[in-house]
Amino acid sequence: MEFAKTNCARVYEYKWINDFSSAPNFALSKSNSDWSLILDADEQIMG
Repeated sequence: MEFAKTNCARVYEYKWINDFSSAPNFALSKSNSDWSLILDADEQIMG
């Protein structure tokens, strides 16, 4: 986390509440991009 902070990244903390859809929704609420990509640990981009 310190590396991110020292390289001008915004770092947010999220308290886990046993809701798997809540975490990516929290991340999306912090995004100011037109597009966001969210992958689960068992997903991959096929090229």
